[in-house]
Amino acid sequence: MIKLFIKKHNAVFIACALIIVVGVMAYIRLPRESTPEIKQPWIFVTTVYPGVSARDIESLLTIPIEEEIDGLEGLSKITSSSAQSVSSIFVEFTADTQVETALRRVKERVDVARADLPEDTEEPQVRELNSSDWPVFIVALSHAEGSGVIDRPARELRDRLKRVAGVLDVTMAGNLTREVAVELDPLKLRHYGLTLDDVAGAIRAENANIPGGTLKNPAKNYALAVTGEITDPALFQDIVIRSGSVKIRLADLGTVAFQTADPQTYSRLNGQPAISLEVKKRTGQNLIQVVDAAKKEIERSRAAFPAGTQITYSYDGSKEIKDMISDLENNMFSGFLLVLAVTLLFLGLRNSFFVSLAIPFSMLMSFFVLQLLGVTLNMIVLFSLIMALGMLVDNGIVIVENIFRHASMGKPRQQAAIDGASEVAGPIISSTITTVVAFFPIIFMPGIMGQFMKYLPITVIVVLTSSLVVAVAINPTFCAQFMGTSARAQRKILEGSAGFVRFQKWYEKRLRWVLKRPGLATLATLGVALAGFLLYGVLGKEPIFFPSLDPSTAVINLEARQGTPLEETDRYVRRIEQILPAVQASVKHVQVTTGASSDGFGIGQEEYHKGTVRIEFKPYLQREVSGVQATENLKKALEDFPGAEVGFQELDMGPPQGHPVSYQITGSDYQVMGDISEQVLRILEDYPELKLINSDYEPARPEVAVEIDRQKAAYYGLSTVQIASVIRNSISGATVGSFRQDSEEYDIVVRYQDEYRDSLNHLSSLQVTGDNNERIPIQAVAEIRYRSAVGVIKRSGLQRAIEVWADFKPGVQNKAEVKAAIAGRVGGLSLPAGYAVGTGEGLQIQQESTDFLVQAFLIALFLIFAVLIVQFNSFVDPFIILISVFLSMGGVFLGYALSGMEFVIIMSGIGCIALAGVAVNNCIVLVDYTNLLIRQGGPWREAVVQAGKIRLRPVLLTAITTVLGLVPMALGVSFDVHTFTVQVGSEQSEFWKAFAWAMIFGLSFATVSTLVIVPALLTVKFRFKDWWAQKRGKSTEGNGHGARRQQEEIIAVAEAVAGGRPPRRV
Repeated sequence: MIKLFIKKHNAVFIACALIIVVGVMAYIRLPRESTPEIKQPWIFVTTVYPGVSARDIESLLTIPIEEEIDGLEGLSKITSSSAQSVSSIFVEFTADTQVETALRRVKERVDVARADLPEDTEEPQVRELNSSDWPVFIVALSHAEGSGVIDRPARELRDRLKRVAGVLDVTMAGNLTREVAVELDPLKLRHYGLTLDDVAGAIRAENANIPGGTLKNPAKNYALAVTGEITDPALFQDIVIRSGSVKIRLADLGTVAFQTADPQTYSRLNGQPAISLEVKKRTGQNLIQVVDAAKKEIERSRAAFPAGTQITYSYDGSKEIKDMISDLENNMFSGFLLVLAVTLLFLGLRNSFFVSLAIPFSMLMSFFVLQLLGVTLNMIVLFSLIMALGMLVDNGIVIVENIFRHASMGKPRQQAAIDGASEVAGPIISSTITTVVAFFPIIFMPGIMGQFMKYLPITVIVVLTSSLVVAVAINPTFCAQFMGTSARAQRKILEGSAGFVRFQKWYEKRLRWVLKRPGLATLATLGVALAGFLLYGVLGKEPIFFPSLDPSTAVINLEARQGTPLEETDRYVRRIEQILPAVQASVKHVQVTTGASSDGFGIGQEEYHKGTVRIEFKPYLQREVSGVQATENLKKALEDFPGAEVGFQELDMGPPQGHPVSYQITGSDYQVMGDISEQVLRILEDYPELKLINSDYEPARPEVAVEIDRQKAAYYGLSTVQIASVIRNSISGATVGSFRQDSEEYDIVVRYQDEYRDSLNHLSSLQVTGDNNERIPIQAVAEIRYRSAVGVIKRSGLQRAIEVWADFKPGVQNKAEVKAAIAGRVGGLSLPAGYAVGTGEGLQIQQESTDFLVQAFLIALFLIFAVLIVQFNSFVDPFIILISVFLSMGGVFLGYALSGMEFVIIMSGIGCIALAGVAVNNCIVLVDYTNLLIRQGGPWREAVVQAGKIRLRPVLLTAITTVLGLVPMALGVSFDVHTFTVQVGSEQSEFWKAFAWAMIFGLSFATVSTLVIVPALLTVKFRFKDWWAQKRGKSTEGNGHGARRQQEEIIAVAEAVAGGRPPRRV
């Protein structure tokens, strides 16, 4: 095959041009995202039953739907939340279930459950979790005179942004909501014998457009439309309400006003009322292009806003990606320069150019393949490219160096390219496959962590496969046509610098010493590796699950007593806003929201007692105070905050990773479970090593309970639904239609006047229409009383559950001791019968990922061993090669122990799995070349020495280039190609440095130790074969069967390398 590539060199050159074109086009078109698009089969079922308490929502909606969904094929977990008026159920399937299949199955079961739900329940909404549900860009509009002056231009801007290419939707928050409010006097209604339903029916009948059919005549047909839609709010007052003989204008029953609705939330940016526009992109669209187009539209619309309007980009997903791409490009370029410098030093200008061809061609081929696979350009993919950077040139180094060695024997360039490439093609292919199979198991990592990290092995596999194609097709072709074989170039390759020659002679001397004492050398090397494990156990820091990053955002969650009015909660939030300026923190802007929270799918819950303060920190390199320290400063400033509880949350990039301390309380009575969760929280608060201590339990809220006497209600011909509907419409109002004005739609709401809606006496006097239009007072069929009720009921696995969790502060080194102490105290709690405290879901996520990494490492070893058996047709040689994996692991833990760094389970663990494939590559080259020399007639003793000596350069080069490719990421120091300055510190390097250091520590130690232990073990192997052959009356020494000329050529080259002179002709 290599001979064919060299013979058809023009076709190869055309293919190279094609790779450049399609690769550049693919890179330009690849969608940019900050994190991978996770297509996890997660389904949400949201059902609304207005005015119903959390307990009733659980029994009437949540439990019936949960029981129907339970048992679905591929179902992994069901969790739910039952709050006032809303049931939210989260259904998680196993990763191998298609999202469309999961959605269809859940919809079918929900349709079946619908028959068991109350009739006046709104239709359940079943939706999948999609990246399009989150905004990629948020613009905040504020004005000193309030939101009212910018409400109209904000709506117009929203409509224009919706028309931007790639935008899925634009939602508004903090804007003024207007409505046609029809507020009635219940005394007048009672006087005229009318009900709210009578008024609502009259409005619906008068405010309508009804098609009138088609008027046909011989000349033309006309469509008829009866236009009854009201266009002026004042005209609603003239609607006549009829009931029997009663006819009365709506104006005589109450008031009609087109007014601003009561606020459900308050929103401010940097202390000023703000309207925010959240832009969501379509799936698969380029985020940067979408945001840039949205910004251009905003700038064009700036003139439409009144003077003094502030336009702030409170969230810009494109900036994160641009900064990340710039950061990673800097690391990639810095690594490329280091790799190029090393190859120039060892191989010379022209040959280093041939080696470096692997980098652009492999990258461009990879971009094309990744585009075909539908992979986006995100932080995982970009880092994978950086990690593979040093490995890309490994195959090229071995190929080019061997081709030049053959050319220096006097062979023509084309023949040298064929012989040199063919000679090492086998081990190159094997070493690439071993690296690929090491990464392969990571693709199947479970859960959301696996969905997040799987793009790393996919990208590396694509890149390394591309580099193999370049090494066996493009490199030999270019060498055959353009390689220089001058005397100077020969000295560069065969002799190297004076320093390298001295090092080579020193290594040969030490190697011959090792071969005389192979057992001692092997035990000493293994002992050093074993010491690395032991030293880490003594000096090493406790491992952490995921990189501890400096948060980009801090969130303060304020929670007042249940039932606190919106205005009172907002006073607490404003107090926090007043405190913030005095806190030491690198703040970019502060955005606050008081009131309703949303479940993310448009179903808002009235939570007037809650507020959120979102603090966005400055970019990483511009922070005078770190995000971690700023959060600690905020906690101290808000200690003992009066009137409300204050919690903290740190936001950074990466997937959900669970909590190292996590407990789940289960039982039957939710308030009893809440008391248990409070006991667990108090235990956690005793440990200063912990931070972000919290639970998802919400205490009871005040409630007015209307307990219906079903027998009395049945006597009057009333149903529970009728009574509940009258109460809900009287207090909350009923939306009876829409009023259109200037392309906007506004709700028409019918309700009682304010003084009649907030009174318990009025509630008792409400009347329901029974049989024969008889008016029955509510108090005749129900008892009304105050009580305390749970606001939100959480469930997991078809039972009530409360989660309690905490994280460790950075730098804590006694995590295991603290966790054991906490577990002992929690286990010692006296619990009522039927209640339990178990491991929380957050800890289960971490344990699942950790267990998988151990399994993936073992699978990778097995696959590598299988590949080596196929390559060498032996069990002994693969075993010798796999020793390097143990050595690399020892190097990893030795490095972490001596450096004082933390072992990050996910990043360092994946690095160890990758090392299993990378560390064996040099061993494969050494063992294969030793066997080659023996097959060509050389005695095994000299073959072992010459293989180590001749392959010393490519072994060192491949290891050094791989290590140097990772150094910029590990140190966080890179050359900024945009500003031509040295950049120190990087958010991306903080995320990935644990992986980079694991590779650097392991590969560095494995390379050095491999140059000792592999020759030593080969010596042990051949000594045993000699002993066994002598026992049988045979000898293995000098038993080569290769051609005599081939033997002389090998010896001549070996002599030349050993003596530091050009090879003699044979």
